[in-house]
Amino acid sequence: MSGFRRLGDILINGGTEETVIPSSEVESDQPLQMTVFPFGSLDAQVRLEGDAPDLPLPSGGFRESGGIGVVEQLTYDPVEANIEYTVVVRDDGTNSGFGSYLLEISSEDSRNDISNTAVSIGNVSNNPLIDGFVGRSDTDDWYEFEVSGNSQVRLTLDPIQDNAELELYDRGLNLIDSAQAEATNNGLITQTLPTGDYLVRVTADNTSASISDGGRASTEYTLAVQQISGNPGGGNPNPGGGGSSGGSQDVLRFWNFSSLSHIFTANQAEIDELTGQPTSFRAEGNEFDVPVNDGDPVFRYLNTATDSIFLSFESGIENSLPQFINTGVAFNAYRPVGTTEARPADAPANAIPVYRLTNLDAEQANPLNITHFYTSDPNNRQLVLDTLNYRDEFVGFWALPPGTDGLV
Repeated sequence: MSGFRRLGDILINGGTEETVIPSSEVESDQPLQMTVFPFGSLDAQVRLEGDAPDLPLPSGGFRESGGIGVVEQLTYDPVEANIEYTVVVRDDGTNSGFGSYLLEISSEDSRNDISNTAVSIGNVSNNPLIDGFVGRSDTDDWYEFEVSGNSQVRLTLDPIQDNAELELYDRGLNLIDSAQAEATNNGLITQTLPTGDYLVRVTADNTSASISDGGRASTEYTLAVQQISGNPGGGNPNPGGGGSSGGSQDVLRFWNFSSLSHIFTANQAEIDELTGQPTSFRAEGNEFDVPVNDGDPVFRYLNTATDSIFLSFESGIENSLPQFINTGVAFNAYRPVGTTEARPADAPANAIPVYRLTNLDAEQANPLNITHFYTSDPNNRQLVLDTLNYRDEFVGFWALPPGTDGLV
């Protein structure tokens, strides 16, 4: 599936602009379609050029339906897919008007335009990844995928230039879920799906956020369909002593650009939400794993003075520190043995300490600004202590190595 768009300007009466179509955007067995949407008083003409038979198209000059603002379209069946083509857009020169235009190029299997002939992208266990294009000339792309066994599935739509919408259906065309996507915020759907076939629809959103005429959106996109191994709370037991006996799940770390602090989460819905806001949160990977059914609950507190997160086994902290709000259990972990690095008796042999440090500069600026840093890397811990004004609070909790029977 290939396609892209270009926003152009013809600033002089009778002027022209050329757009190269790279060979990577041309499918040899699919029609190459070029559509020009003129804005304002532009009377557009269009021509396709290239070192291939039957070109230029049209042979006698330019395609023109006639009239200011009239959409122009050319369709060509490529004989050569390994060459570059060139689209030329021209103002017809007979009117005093000129201006902007949207050029959409697409070269894709037209079967994906409707649900009945959706293009198969295979089994979700293969984590298919698709590049595509939707816009005013190609409003809908439909894909079909297979789920072989009950699985948690995540769909991520990453539009490159403009708005788009992601929709998930069962084979009977019953809508399961949908998500809006923008150039700065991915659309994310996470669902636990039983065995069967499913349909995905990518469609141009009703209104463009990046084209000045306010019409329908137009954008390239990447669609990722991923199978998340296991189900939340399930895990894979490892009774041989190498990991948690009740299964484990990944904890992901995100950097909050606003509060300048980290968020640790094992909650898939929150992971999807934060991943979908790359301008606000930076994903920093799987910091450590935690047991699903073992250990004790670790509460997550929000410091309303700093918008930072505090993790603790202790409940009721808000009673003595009212700037903190208990937002519930973050995950389970193993309680440390005092301030030592002795492994807790209930922790498996491969358990690792997660260290906690306090930002003293923040507290000195304002006593309410209690801010903590957590790391499972002893070298990172020492670097912070050596170079920054932090207090060592030893082991905050014990966890499991990253990637141990992970669910994320």
